[in-house]
Amino acid sequence: MDGDSLTQRTKKRNLATLIVMGSTLVTRILGFLKFAVIAQYFGGSGVADVLNAVFTIPNNLRKLMAEGALTTAFIPSLSKHVVRSEREEAVRITRQVISVQYIVLIPFIIVSIVAASSLVQVFVDFNDPQKLELAAHLYRWFIPYLLLISVAAIIMAVLNTHERFLVSALSPLLFSIAVIAAIIFLAPTWGVYSMVIGVLLGGVGQVIIQYPLFHRLGYRIWPYFDFHHPEFHVVLKRYFPALLTSSIFVVNQQIAIFLATKLVDGSVSALSYAVVFFQLPFGIFSATVNTVFYPELAKYGQSKQYEAMGDSLKRGLHLLMIFLVPSAFLMILLSKEIIGVALMRGQFTVEATIMTATTLSAYSLGMFFIAAYNFIQRYFYAKGHFRIPLISALIACTIDVLLSLLLIRTPLGVAGLAYANSIAFFLAFMILMVLVMRERTMRIERDTYILMGKILFSILVGYGVYLGITHFIGNTWWLDGYGFMINVGLLILQGGIPALIILIMYILLEVDMIKDFIRRKRRR
Repeated sequence: MDGDSLTQRTKKRNLATLIVMGSTLVTRILGFLKFAVIAQYFGGSGVADVLNAVFTIPNNLRKLMAEGALTTAFIPSLSKHVVRSEREEAVRITRQVISVQYIVLIPFIIVSIVAASSLVQVFVDFNDPQKLELAAHLYRWFIPYLLLISVAAIIMAVLNTHERFLVSALSPLLFSIAVIAAIIFLAPTWGVYSMVIGVLLGGVGQVIIQYPLFHRLGYRIWPYFDFHHPEFHVVLKRYFPALLTSSIFVVNQQIAIFLATKLVDGSVSALSYAVVFFQLPFGIFSATVNTVFYPELAKYGQSKQYEAMGDSLKRGLHLLMIFLVPSAFLMILLSKEIIGVALMRGQFTVEATIMTATTLSAYSLGMFFIAAYNFIQRYFYAKGHFRIPLISALIACTIDVLLSLLLIRTPLGVAGLAYANSIAFFLAFMILMVLVMRERTMRIERDTYILMGKILFSILVGYGVYLGITHFIGNTWWLDGYGFMINVGLLILQGGIPALIILIMYILLEVDMIKDFIRRKRRR
């Protein structure tokens, strides 16, 4: 690849990254508001525990039949046809993949509705029979969402492969709006079932908002049951190891929920809410890098441009480092303030706030390592190496479960589950990095060390500003009952200004993508 084409590709990639990042920021903020509404109406109570635990079931299962295993196996084959301008083949393979979803998910959903009381006990273990009964009822209503989000994920994969990022990045927005509106307007009469209505309407919305562009590109969601196409067999060959890998993580997450149900009331909610706030920066930057870079890695992998793959991998890891390291640092510093301002009202108590904040801090320790691990996995998938991610996933989840069983018996309680997760993914990241370095397609060179130094220096300057502000306003203001708007202002003062200082330092130090963006704006 010559220098000019590489530069153009980098500029195009950076623009796509900014589009996806901005769109994802909006949807993540709405996602946060969604959980703030859930917390306000249902608090950190036992009912909220049931609601959060049951919704994680279809939410985790979609990683097997949607944006996890299936899209991972599907995107390289779709990319090959798109690169070669083989539109009919691309449409055919897409319809075949969607048909597999119909064949598997529709019977599964029917069985789940009929046998909900038995199946739900596989995923949760509440000691209270009333909680188990409520869990079974909610499970029956939540499980159809699995089909909606699975089809929406395939549509999203197609749009991303065609580099149409904006619509697919905005589709989760409708989901959050639907859930928020349903709870606000229906919770007084429908209770927890108001969220069911919002989830189902939101799932339909995610399909509807993407479908017009999907249709204009020539694709359809009607089933195509001729599975003799050779490329479909390639997808299946990739899918099964990817399915095993995703299954390991889904089981691991369900084990965490299962263990949390055995702890004190509010533990499941603390875990769920901590994940939501963790996902605010993590989801924006990790999802953006994966969305933009994975189709690119897949295209390079199909054409065996391994040097270009190494460049893309390195740039993706640099972006994750630039944004997630300071994000994690600020999350750890301000966890109590963030949770207190966002959730501590109505049924959400100070005790629930502290439990959630401690769990959030523990998750944040592993923020960069989890994102980097997920991204490197996709690098191996793009090369057709599915065994390496599978083995690393087994190692990570085994360590996670063993540490979880140990740490929940300590005073850490539910936060022990988050610490176990961070430690396990740090070790898994190190394993994958060693394997990448052995391939010699990517090297850690002087530019990476310089970038790390710039990030560290910027964080230290931001931390100095944080200490100065905290000296004047203290660090218990979120307990003093100033009111929501004043507390938001204080949080912006204590956290937003240090974040802005870090960004200014990035500009002054000419950090990678920030430098490219500034230069583009000046040329305009």
